[in-house]
Amino acid sequence: MEPNQNQRWIALRIVAYCLCIVLSVSLLTSCGTLKYPEALYGHNVIGGDGHLVALDNGPVVDTNTGLMWAAKDNGKDINWRDGKAYCENYRGGGYTDWRMPTKDELEEIHGWRKKNRYGCHVSKLIELTTCSVWGSDTRGPWAVTIHFTTTSNVFGVTWHDPSNSTDIRALPVRVGK
Repeated sequence: MEPNQNQRWIALRIVAYCLCIVLSVSLLTSCGTLKYPEALYGHNVIGGDGHLVALDNGPVVDTNTGLMWAAKDNGKDINWRDGKAYCENYRGGGYTDWRMPTKDELEEIHGWRKKNRYGCHVSKLIELTTCSVWGSDTRGPWAVTIHFTTTSNVFGVTWHDPSNSTDIRALPVRVGK
């Protein structure tokens, strides 16, 4: 007895459903082990965390944006002007073209679901010793500060007097080449 059109349609849907399950399981198991490149910008990759990879010469590269970040902030309270100078004079990884990041660039490294040992929502590859970082953006007499304590989709942005240095750090960035 030959199957009718309705029976063939049901059989086809069952096969398609089974194929979807097999593909889903295959994708999930292959995504479980994220692979990082062995080398980047001529340096060995020594660790990874999502879209960020640590290089053996010190910096951390954002593979989404191509930006290269210092692996740690300046380590102490700093005002905006001195923070900008710190970033421009930073020589991490042997590079000389570091600068202070923009607000938008800092937002790219915010880790909504991550926390470092200081309670800052940022990758474990970047050490922030406090959760507030100066950005290069200014608005009138004010300079932007990004807060890595925010856990929601609302990013922590405030505008401060640039002479303020209480619990604010500088974190250099450069365009990776």
